[in-house]
Amino acid sequence: LSKIPGEANIIAFNLALHKIYKTYDYFINSNNTSFLMPSQIPIISYVHFPRIARLKSRLVNIHHPLGPQKTWIDKEGAILKGIGLLYSFHSLKENNYVIANSKFTLSNIRKYYPSFHHHIPVIYPPVETHSDSVIPFQERENVICSVGRFCEEKNQLAQIRLAKQLPDLQFHLIGFSGENNTYLDTCKNFAGKNNINNVHFHVNVSFDKKSDILKSAKFFLHPNTNEPFGIATVEAILSGCLSLVHNSGGQVEIVPIKELRFNAFDEIRALLRSFMGSDKIYSAMQNDLLHHCRTCFSADVFKKNIWECIEYFESNYLQ
Repeated sequence: LSKIPGEANIIAFNLALHKIYKTYDYFINSNNTSFLMPSQIPIISYVHFPRIARLKSRLVNIHHPLGPQKTWIDKEGAILKGIGLLYSFHSLKENNYVIANSKFTLSNIRKYYPSFHHHIPVIYPPVETHSDSVIPFQERENVICSVGRFCEEKNQLAQIRLAKQLPDLQFHLIGFSGENNTYLDTCKNFAGKNNINNVHFHVNVSFDKKSDILKSAKFFLHPNTNEPFGIATVEAILSGCLSLVHNSGGQVEIVPIKELRFNAFDEIRALLRSFMGSDKIYSAMQNDLLHHCRTCFSADVFKKNIWECIEYFESNYLQ
């Protein structure tokens, strides 16, 4: 199966389950679609974002950002659109118990499976929380950081251009990169040629190094639109950062403070400059975000909620 590319791999995996399903009481599925899975067996699906929405939505999002714009003439676009068309014939069965990882994901499940009327609980993914005190906002370094794979979808180049306009802030870009990453080379070359000295690249750094940066930075930036959830944002908040996020997707559920959200990338510069005022206000925001994330996204909360769902499923879906 590993040799089958992209979305086709998911379909092939689901088909392969027909060979083994008789040896199980039920499946727990987290590949975001039950398309072509055996209909004879009950399924718990923990959905991070429905695959059909990734392929058919016209919204800009982190999943296949070019897919909806490609045409049937283009090879990659034809494959994606073809599989999206196949997903259109899929309906959720009565023996499917679906759990969403955010209210945003739930809304997309309802949109693309309108005939499925069962209750769909929302259970946020677990994030390792800790009760350690964080450095107060006013004592933190004048640093803004982001975390994400170095690629066009994550748009680090736009962040570098933003850094040029905000020389008093240090920008720390943390992320993974494979070998021969031309996008990462483009980012570094742009920063060098334009003498942007307040940008720092942290490529393939350890978890401890990433944590150290987050624990001392004032701000965290997550500019992606329609993110279904966004664990990196929660981790940043739990490290004490004020997280600035796009006003869309599951990020709205992580950052309920509207003053920390933006509708367009061009708004970020003014937003950051506005934070150069009273630290007292932003310290209160920091504490509110910490309380929210510790309350909603801890591993203990996840375990409690997921076990309740499994017990409900076993009582109501298994014969």
